[in-house]
Amino acid sequence: MNESLTSNVALTESIQTLARSLAALPVGVSLVRVHPEFPHAHMMFGRFEPCYDDNMTVEGPVRFTARFWVTGNAGPSNAQALLDRWREWEWDVYDSAENGRDTTRVVSPEGYKVIAQLSVDGHLSVGVSSPCFPFENGENLDNPGAPAAIERR
Repeated sequence: MNESLTSNVALTESIQTLARSLAALPVGVSLVRVHPEFPHAHMMFGRFEPCYDDNMTVEGPVRFTARFWVTGNAGPSNAQALLDRWREWEWDVYDSAENGRDTTRVVSPEGYKVIAQLSVDGHLSVGVSSPCFPFENGENLDNPGAPAAIERR
């Protein structure tokens, strides 16, 4: 757990982590909650959630999480481009979508976890979670104000 991390920093750094990753992909690619081809399969809003596995802890550590569809280009090539970029940055790779796998999980040196996953039909989604931090360091935990989309610039 990162004792000095706050909710505002966790949110900002999580979104910036995705935006920096998105820069590895072609212009025109974006991250969106609702995929135009699958309007019924929308991703959750970015939110703060508990970092524990039980339902008994009331004010334990929390983390920010968000998940997006990648739109604007072919999924498998984007998954490889992301993996290549994360390896360039020397992030820890725990699984990779190489050799027939559909999921890549990486962790940045600061502890931000990113997952890229290909659906069975080749559409790519990307998610992020911040390091855990004390509940007491949180502001706006019920309404973090996370974006609905992130555009590649």
